[in-house]
Amino acid sequence: MRTSNEIYASFRKAQSKAFNRPYKLPKDFDAFFLKMRKGDKEALVLATKYFNTKWQNINPDRYFQYGFELLKNRFTYKKFFDPRLVKYYIMRDKSSKRDLKLSKTRLRDSAIFVKRWMKLNKEESGVSTLLRYSHSSDDGTPAPIKHYLMGNIDKYFFVWLLYNKYLILTDSDKALVPLIVERYRDYVGEVEELRPFLERIEEKL
Repeated sequence: MRTSNEIYASFRKAQSKAFNRPYKLPKDFDAFFLKMRKGDKEALVLATKYFNTKWQNINPDRYFQYGFELLKNRFTYKKFFDPRLVKYYIMRDKSSKRDLKLSKTRLRDSAIFVKRWMKLNKEESGVSTLLRYSHSSDDGTPAPIKHYLMGNIDKYFFVWLLYNKYLILTDSDKALVPLIVERYRDYVGEVEELRPFLERIEEKL
């Protein structure tokens, strides 16, 4: 059962990401809620009700993200129920599911490549495959960077290594993967959705 506090947090998180600025959540949400403008409060309460009933299959984080994509800074509480946004969500959600399926295939291929490549390296007891891989080099270049640039491993696999701190990029490394650096926060959000799948892959490596 989602609460108004959780829905508000999802909205603020999406807003922060859309405008690339930090955000703080109120320490006492109940006190904050009482001080909200009547129209905003009513919209938040109704949205919470919807996410627990007719919108229960809709992901609030993604819904609000798409709201800012579609309406930019015009996306406010009163726009939560804009019919254009619901249609946009459905369209994007279908596209996202297709991308997710494709991403899983690429991640599986990446894991197969890493497992085969690591067989050429000496085994180290007690050290995970991904950690050893992240600290390996291929012709003087960090293996994950070279293999990402060559298309051997997927961008989400690469970001998974960064996210879990298996791989730490130096300034010179960052210059080799500018797109990853630029879109890291976006990719992390997508990696989070793939977390269960990635964790199963990691267990098999």
